[in-house]
Amino acid sequence: METVVKECGEEAGVPRDLASLAVPVGIVSYVMATEPGMGAPGLNRHVLHCFDLELPSDFEPLPVDGEVAEFMLLPAVEVQTIIETTRRFKFNCPLVIIDFLIRHGIIRPDRADYVDLCESLRSGSKEII
Repeated sequence: METVVKECGEEAGVPRDLASLAVPVGIVSYVMATEPGMGAPGLNRHVLHCFDLELPSDFEPLPVDGEVAEFMLLPAVEVQTIIETTRRFKFNCPLVIIDFLIRHGIIRPDRADYVDLCESLRSGSKEII
């Protein structure tokens, strides 16, 4: 939790008292090939811990440490379209977004690839993005 609070402050200027309200909601995982020159060739498994934090409507996150270019408030279905049709987000961010969209009923069980999406988020064994 301490890391979440620290990262919220560093990445978005979220004050400690607000960031401490983040709720852990699970993990997503993925496997990535090691690039040449980065140690022994092979596959590395990564786990991303997911948290939900509802921000007050008057709070405006600001990039603090330069790792984030900008923040934009968009409807969830628009974000879904962006990750389905572009590569605008860092390669592993769509995993967290897909998890959010599933948990909040935006990606629904009647979607043809629903089970594959759900399984892929936890196994790190299938390509979904």
